[in-house]
Amino acid sequence: MKKLLCVLAVFTAVVVTVAGAAQAKTYRVQGKCKGDLAGYGWFEADTDLEVEFDDGDIDREYRYFYFYGFLDDVDSKSPRVTWDHQHVVYREGRYDVAVPYISGAGLWFKDNTKNNRWIELCDY
Repeated sequence: MKKLLCVLAVFTAVVVTVAGAAQAKTYRVQGKCKGDLAGYGWFEADTDLEVEFDDGDIDREYRYFYFYGFLDDVDSKSPRVTWDHQHVVYREGRYDVAVPYISGAGLWFKDNTKNNRWIELCDY
């Protein structure tokens, strides 16, 4: 009986581990763009974001960001604020930048000192 219980316990642990691993999903988007934004000036963006979700939370994150122009302070060390079903949002000073992990979601910007409106910078 003890042997049967041990075998069932091991089997249950393996099933739970495999089922948990099957829920993790990884996404990655790379993009580059540049332009001008009225009232702020020019910018260039070069982003590479890969995130792995497990049960709705970010389990692993790889990010490589280079921003130039008015977004110069935002970089790979900027703190993560939140995420949604297409972007991870990073904050540096008064700016939030929503970097896509789903292709086609676009790169977005928000100045937290002005009317909290999101503006699409790039479509990648």
